[in-house]
This record gives sequence, C-alpha cells and structure tokens, in this order.
Amino acid sequence: MQPSFIPSSKHIDRKRSPVARVAVSLLLLLLIVAVVNQLYLDTFLSSTLHYRQEQQLKEFVQATKLCTLFVGDSHTMYGVDPTNIPHSFNIGGGSNSYAESYYKLKKILDAGIQPKNIILEIDRHSFSSYFFDSPIMAQQSWLYAQFTPINVIADISNSTHVAIWLRSKFPFIGHGAEWIAHSTEYSDLHLGWLSLNSTLDITVRPDNVYPLMSKVFNENGMDERQVYFYKQILLLAKKNNLTIVLVAYPISPPFIDAITNKKIDLVNYYSTIFSITDAIYPDYAALDYVSLYYKKPEFFFDYDHLNSVGAHFFSERLYNDLRPALGNC
Repeated sequence: MQPSFIPSSKHIDRKRSPVARVAVSLLLLLLIVAVVNQLYLDTFLSSTLHYRQEQQLKEFVQATKLCTLFVGDSHTMYGVDPTNIPHSFNIGGGSNSYAESYYKLKKILDAGIQPKNIILEIDRHSFSSYFFDSPIMAQQSWLYAQFTPINVIADISNSTHVAIWLRSKFPFIGHGAEWIAHSTEYSDLHLGWLSLNSTLDITVRPDNVYPLMSKVFNENGMDERQVYFYKQILLLAKKNNLTIVLVAYPISPPFIDAITNKKIDLVNYYSTIFSITDAIYPDYAALDYVSLYYKKPEFFFDYDHLNSVGAHFFSERLYNDLRPALGNC
C-alpha cells in the first residue's frame, strides 16, 4: 500500500493565496494592536487625575449625600479642600476650559448624581482662548473622550474628527502625554482635591509674572467658545435646579502687583461676566477672593495656586461665606 502524501507546511504556504496571507497578517496585527491598546489603557487610564476623581466620586456618593460640587481649572483643583466643606467634592482639573467643565458636569448629572450647589470658578484667565489653543485636549483625546464628544474635541483642538477618533480609541498612538499622567503622583488626592506642599519664593517680582499673563490673559476680550460653554453650564444648572455660586480665587501678591502695573481692568471684566450670568440665571451669588491673601505669600505654591496650607485656610473661609447659599447642606 502506497503511503499517503503529507504536504509540508512549506508546501501549504505556497498554495495559500495572497489574499489569505494578507488576511491572516491583518488579523494578527489587529490582535496585537488590541492587546497592546488594552494593556496601555489598564496601565495609564487608572493613573490619570480624571479617572481617580471619578472613582473617588463614585465611592463618595455611595457613602454619603453630595450637596456641593466645585467646578473649574487648577485654581479649583488645588485651592479647595472639601474636607472643610460638608458633603462637597472637587472636580477641578488642570487647564480645564468651560467646555471640559460643562461635559464633566453633564456626565455626572446624566449618571443620576444630583448635587444641590455648583461652585463655579470665574478667574481673570477663565475666558481665555489659551485653554482652547493648548494641545492638551488633542494629545489626550483618549481621556477627554470619556466625557466630551469627539466632534467637540476636534473643533476645540482644530484637529480632524478621524485623528481624534483614532487617538481616543487607540491611545498608545498618542503624543506621550499619558506617560506624564502615569508618572504624576496623585497619592494626595482627596475628595477630588490635589494638594501642593511647596511655598512660593517670596523674592518673586511682578516682572516674573508677565510671561504667564501674556499667555493666559486675552487682551481682546473673552473667547467666544468659552462664553458659549459658560452659558451652557448655566443652562444645565438652571435645568437641574442647581444653586450657582461664582468664585474668583486668590492669587499671589506678585500676580496682583503685575495686574495693577499692567492696568488690567478687573471691574469691567467681572461686570461682563455678571451681565452674561444675569441674562440666563439671575439668582446666583458671587464671591471675590482675588486679593484675600495679598499679605500671605506663604499660602501659595506659585503665582496663582494655593498650596495645601493656603487651601486649608481658604476652604474654611469659603465654607463660612457659602453657608447662607448652601441651604440645608
């Protein structure tokens, strides 16, 4: 009996069509991409401030009631210690525009988490185009897509929808900003508040502040995109019957001196904000703390951020001033 012929694998490969070989290669490539992408997400997503804040907020609302949310950028994130304000949580984030704040707040409300009060930051830089011109949102699309529509990220960052979609779904092809987030220590994050432990060099002069001012202040009024999303926050608060309190956060002595030397008109700036707010949600309160710690440079980490000591004292003062507006909280 003749032995049956068993073709070698080499022989089989020769008989496999080019289309089949390409298909197998693509499947292998997709499998590798999926595995690497998931490992990347598991490693880096859990290290980001936003993810940590979300996890802490979920734990918080399971354990107690939520009355007050602090919303804003790094001034809020570093400046408010919710420990001193009962039933409150801090969702501030570095360089957050009003667009990011709006979608953060909307995601929370859509999840059925219902605070009673929103404490919204209105600092001199809050309506600046800087936050939209910054590449951070495009570089970290995978993070911002967790709470911001892709088309909004694309429009804000002047990127194509396809590019933003790819980065949001496959973050390992990003710009490396995730590595920075991963290497940042968030062990001091408490109720969304991130504490800073250093102290401002008291020899800093106003001249040192001018480069920062030129970067984050709009000389030609307010950015229309910021105004639009600020209004959206007000409308969202109105729809959900939330109390709004506007807060201007403390800034350091050299920063105040720089604003004075440059003759920046804060009165007109805040009058414009109040006019915008009056037209949508006239029943609000506003608190001005810009110069509160002019004689306390030791309360600051840098030109415009409170350190942990300053945040402690400021939060106590803020709570005392907020109590009439917070109702039964």
